[in-house]
Amino acid sequence: KVLRKGLVIAWPLGALMALADLVVVGVNWKFGQGCVSQGRDVISVGSAAFCVVVALAAYTCSLVQACRATRVVRHRIWHQTQYYLLVMIVCLSPNLVRISTSMHSMGRCPMFHLISLSLFNFRGLANTLVYAVQSHYIRKVRGRQGQQAEATKRSFSFHVAMGPTDV
Repeated sequence: KVLRKGLVIAWPLGALMALADLVVVGVNWKFGQGCVSQGRDVISVGSAAFCVVVALAAYTCSLVQACRATRVVRHRIWHQTQYYLLVMIVCLSPNLVRISTSMHSMGRCPMFHLISLSLFNFRGLANTLVYAVQSHYIRKVRGRQGQQAEATKRSFSFHVAMGPTDV
């Protein structure tokens, strides 16, 4: 229930935070440099850190609930959630470091900048792949493709029965 109510305000809240971020940081366009911020990006770093804390709290609550369940259920829940947590840590942590450090320390390392942004943008695909593998979606699709290929190999005849005689 809380998640449903929270989802309704998530998009408007995100838009308001983005607008506040633009106003507070003072992003300006400079030729040759692109968008350059005039101040510290407190709102983005704060909201990213808040999202990490909420995600970790959700996983902690899930872990507490799983500990109360039977061993098989615990194993299955932990097996399913650990990969999403791994995706979050791998994909968001470098970007959080990138946006929270000053440009003087990380600005000298364009490879870190490229890798952190690439991993950040890869997160959606990584979560989709984790879901597809865990739900056995890929195996089901392959099974359907195999059935379709097998059906096209068959002759287009069908079983006909006339009384005791089969044709």
